[in-house]
Amino acid sequence: MGDLRSLLVFAAPHRGILTLSGALTLFESAVMLGVPWAGGLLTEAILRGGAGPEIGRILLAMLGLFALQSLFQFVSGYLLDRTTDQIIADLRTRLYDHLQALPLAFYHRRRLGDTLALLSTDVYVIGAFLSSTVVALLPLLVTAGGAVLMMIRIRADLAFLVAALIPLFYLLAKIAGRVLRPLSVRLQDEEAGAIAMA
Repeated sequence: MGDLRSLLVFAAPHRGILTLSGALTLFESAVMLGVPWAGGLLTEAILRGGAGPEIGRILLAMLGLFALQSLFQFVSGYLLDRTTDQIIADLRTRLYDHLQALPLAFYHRRRLGDTLALLSTDVYVIGAFLSSTVVALLPLLVTAGGAVLMMIRIRADLAFLVAALIPLFYLLAKIAGRVLRPLSVRLQDEEAGAIAMA
């Protein structure tokens, strides 16, 4: 948790844009939850032989929802991409200044590829995590919660079954993370070795 707090320091100067982007992603999630609801209304209207104007209104509402979702997605994606680039530039500048201040003995003990990998691949991964994963966490939780609430309204027993499976999915994700983490570290080491060899 301490490492995350340290990383969030780099996102602090961009908190306004990140908050706006998170809000837009939140709106996108809310609109996205309205699409299956409108789809259900459309199916119900067709099955009961609803009038053409009623079906037309529902289709128009669905079109409006898709347009709103696309707009929110485009704007939030643009803001996130721009902010990610700024965070990565800040990280690289800070890292470069730090590397310049280190003694020569540090470079004698480490492969040059490790240092170059820090300036290229690793910094990009950290920047993307800060601007994308952290910002998208709340909208994802809202989408999941909204989906469960909608399922409860439609069929409560299936909704509770799905909700009961969430801890199992979390456990599987934790297990997969423990398996993938050493592979990720090995991948970073191999990339550093390739850069050092080059």
